[in-house]
Amino acid sequence: MHEIENLSIAIATGLFYMEIKRKWNLIYLVVLRFITYNLCELCKSIVIPIMNTRLPFILLFLCVAFLSKAQEQLVTEKVALTDPCKLLLSKKLDFLIDGSFQDEPSLRREMARLKECGLDDFDVNFFGRMESMSAMLRKMTKDKQLEQMTFKHLFVEINKMKATSSFTEVKKITLLSKTLATRKGNLKNWNRDVVIFQELDASRNVIAQVFEYLESHPENTKTYQEILESLKK
Repeated sequence: MHEIENLSIAIATGLFYMEIKRKWNLIYLVVLRFITYNLCELCKSIVIPIMNTRLPFILLFLCVAFLSKAQEQLVTEKVALTDPCKLLLSKKLDFLIDGSFQDEPSLRREMARLKECGLDDFDVNFFGRMESMSAMLRKMTKDKQLEQMTFKHLFVEINKMKATSSFTEVKKITLLSKTLATRKGNLKNWNRDVVIFQELDASRNVIAQVFEYLESHPENTKTYQEILESLKK
């Protein structure tokens, strides 16, 4: 009973509590490390011979700036950009400084413009929250003034977060939970639907109870969330 209650709550909210981990996508990490290693070796070959001069700090600054630019370019190139997307990315983030950025609905409207660049509804809602935007702005404004930023800077930061395993897991679980909250239980489709329960780490006991409910209610009209709610009672 307790397991059913936990699962139904998770489906209703669309989110599970989880440990947030920041790990790069494996392919992205391998490529980035390869680029970073080679660029650092290049920087070392330039910097070491002149460490006794007055230029090492200047060269170190240039190397760091170059690495940052290379990382930004790598993130952008992972996504195929359309002409409308490229045009949008070149525009300044005026909504952050002209007074139109006042609440989450206005933020989501601006974020929705990035659908031209591949964002979906979940991405828009997730990054259209004040806390998400604030976290990204803290990183973006470390080395740039707000007035200098374009949608490209925002897009790059979004893609960095999307590349983490934690974001991927939250998105997967949220979408699966939404599916169970709206899909009607049907014994004919059970082989397909049970996979969703398994991916949500539902226990065998919960899965068995849902299956038994469907067997005893062949004309069921409830969603899986409603079935779980009734099994709690």
